[in-house]
Amino acid sequence: MTAERTRLPNRRRSITEKVETPTGACHMTVGFGDDLRPREIFLRPAASRSGSAMQFLADDAAILVSLALQYGVPVDAIAGAMSRTTAPDGSAAPASLLGAAADLLLTCLNGGGNCHD
Repeated sequence: MTAERTRLPNRRRSITEKVETPTGACHMTVGFGDDLRPREIFLRPAASRSGSAMQFLADDAAILVSLALQYGVPVDAIAGAMSRTTAPDGSAAPASLLGAAADLLLTCLNGGGNCHD
């Protein structure tokens, strides 16, 4: 069986949010398909420089998640696969930049935040 990739329109809705992660602040952009489902992400860690190893890692991780979304992998499956740590209030929190991105995708999928204003 061959999976079909959902091609994105050249112009599409997106939102950018600043999120605090275990590795510091990060600007995350979520791009949406015509069905308003998250279909791509871009990650810009605030503390990393263009061309740094951290930025390359963030770019590569965002590409992998974006491809998974475009091939139909459910957002909750991606978020559920991410590592968690215990937040100061005792709740489960993302343990990484990519985990925080997956949580933002879930928020967008569920209509929360600024995703569908």
